[in-house]
Amino acid sequence: MASKIERMPEFALLLRPETNIVLYHYIPRRFRWLAHQGALASEENACINELNERLQSIQCKEERTFVSQTTINHAGAGGRLVLALRAVILNPLTTEADIEYLLQNQLEIAARLDLEAKHGAMGVGSATDRGQSAS
Repeated sequence: MASKIERMPEFALLLRPETNIVLYHYIPRRFRWLAHQGALASEENACINELNERLQSIQCKEERTFVSQTTINHAGAGGRLVLALRAVILNPLTTEADIEYLLQNQLEIAARLDLEAKHGAMGVGSATDRGQSAS
């Protein structure tokens, strides 16, 4: 899973896994270049953290796939706290297709959140702001 995440520009592997636990996060397109340069400001890092927290929450509620979340002190973020998506691979029958499904599910949710944020920035307001479900 870690090598797959490293090949995907939408995600950043936060730590090289030593066991069956993979820590990573989604990076919105507008922050990818800065993130890969290690040049995120604290406000940008906070925005990425908030988006990943919402992504994980929605993923859990939709019950299609699941990862947990944790926070780590990350050197790549200037030692700031980073919210990490935490995948634990326990089942020995987990396949590459399972991992692909999980990551694609996260990309679908992130795309909805990015669209919601874009509409909110344009003053339209999100579905959540209007009391409607985001799913």
